[in-house]
This record gives sequence, C-alpha cells and structure tokens, in this order.
Amino acid sequence: MDLINQAINKYEQFCEEIVVPIFITGKELSYENELINPLRKFRLAFAKNKVDLFFQNLKLMNETQKLEFINNLDENKKIFFIETVNKIIDLNDNTQNYLMSVLTENYINNGKLNYFETKLYYNINTLSQEDFEIYYCIFKKYNKVKQRSYSEIVYDIRHSTCNNKEIINISLSRFSSLGILMYKHETKQVENFINLGNRDKEQLTLEINEYYYITSYSVELFNHLTNLFTNFDCCEILKEPQDSLDRWPN
Repeated sequence: MDLINQAINKYEQFCEEIVVPIFITGKELSYENELINPLRKFRLAFAKNKVDLFFQNLKLMNETQKLEFINNLDENKKIFFIETVNKIIDLNDNTQNYLMSVLTENYINNGKLNYFETKLYYNINTLSQEDFEIYYCIFKKYNKVKQRSYSEIVYDIRHSTCNNKEIINISLSRFSSLGILMYKHETKQVENFINLGNRDKEQLTLEINEYYYITSYSVELFNHLTNLFTNFDCCEILKEPQDSLDRWPN
C-alpha cells in the first residue's frame, strides 16, 4: 500500500509507478534494441489511452478529480482499483472498458460485487464487442415481446427466424456460462394423429425445445449497454429486415 499511496500523489507518478511497470519486461534489452524500444513506447502510449478512457467513463476528467477520487478510497477499494487498472490495459475494446467502470463504481459504492458482477469482472475479456452487440439486440427484441405479456424467454433457438443463428447461439452461450442468461433444454412428448382413411391413429412424437431465459442480472446488463448502443442498428446483427424487428403479434 505504501507504493500505491506514494504513486497517487501525482497522476503522472501513478502512471509511471503503476501502469508502466507492467510493460517493463526485458528492460535493458528494450532500451538498447532499435526495434523493440519503439514498439514498447507505442504499446505504453496505447495503455495510457485505455486508462484515460477508463477515467473518462468514471466521469473523472482532470488530474485533480482523478487524484481526489483515488485518495478518498479506503485500503481495500484502492487495491481493487489498482487491480482494475491492470485489467483495463489488457482489454480489447471500449465496451469492456465502460463495463469495468460500471463494476468499479458498484464496488466502491457497495463495498463488494455481487455474484453476477464478479463473474463478469473476472471474465469480461471472454466477451467481445460483437458479443455485447448481439446481447443488446436480442434483449431489445425480447423487451418488445415482453411488453405483450410473453414468457421470460430471451431467445428461442429452435424457432429463431434470424439468418445468423449459429453465431447468435454461440454468443449467448457465453453469457449463459457466466450466469447472465440461463440455458434450458426441454424434451417432451407431443400427441398428434395421422389420418388412415376412415380413422385417425394416435402418434406420439418427441419435441425438443431450447431457450435462453433471463436471470436477475440480465436486465441490469442490458440497461448498461443501452447507454452505449442506444442508436445501434440491430438489423445486421439479427440479419432481419428492419420492419420485422417491430412486427409482433398483438
């Protein structure tokens, strides 16, 4: 903690003592090698941009706000914050960065993350920008259905009309593995009759249904993504004409 407390006295010092050391591997070689040194500098600048974006997502725009925010954290929250900064550097896109800022705010406000938030925090790098876009679009479509008192199914695999079904199913399975959605597989016997001329013969067949249901965290994640994707066009994700997204039975 002494290192952290010393480092946050100035924001530049924070970057130098907390962010930079992550990249100093083979330090002597990187300084001497004409190829490695420019690449290292480029990667370091890229990392600082990610950290700056993270602060922006926390609505901390200037050095004073950043330092006051960090200095006001207790020891446990300060450690969590530094660990989060380290994670931010290895993330790939802005959506991951934004959600990490949301989780950070929740941790600071509540003193902990709940089960779903913890799963997302430690596994966010397994979800790509496209995964979050798919989740948002599927859930946006589900919300329209939900308003008409349908069941709490987010996505019906078997009866999906999307052309991009394989990718959607793979993506939603990732959220299911984190408990953000719940996968359900049902097999049931269905009674029907076949016509044999002057009589009907009863026949039992198996019907297999696969669904993704919501969990207690599903809506919360969707609401967070709405802040980013409000104007996002879901037509390409769902591979359906625009009017079909709004066309539901009364």
